[in-house]
Amino acid sequence: MQRVLELMFSETGMNLPPKIFMDMDGEFIDLVEGVSLTARFPNKERYMNPMGFMQGGIITAAIDNTVSPLRNVYEIT
Repeated sequence: MQRVLELMFSETGMNLPPKIFMDMDGEFIDLVEGVSLTARFPNKERYMNPMGFMQGGIITAAIDNTVSPLRNVYEIT
């Protein structure tokens, strides 16, 4: 996570990683600079649908929480 934070542009005015990343207990586990950023998020009971799977909106938030820092680091458009 520290390397990701070092690469982020401070002049964007964004709070990265997003606060929801921390609320979701997100964890950056791998960074291949210029290639990929891998994060993981636990499937907490409160995130589950009635079938025990992570709800789609939570999955979308996890993706957004990973892509947003990656996009900011590498200026993907």
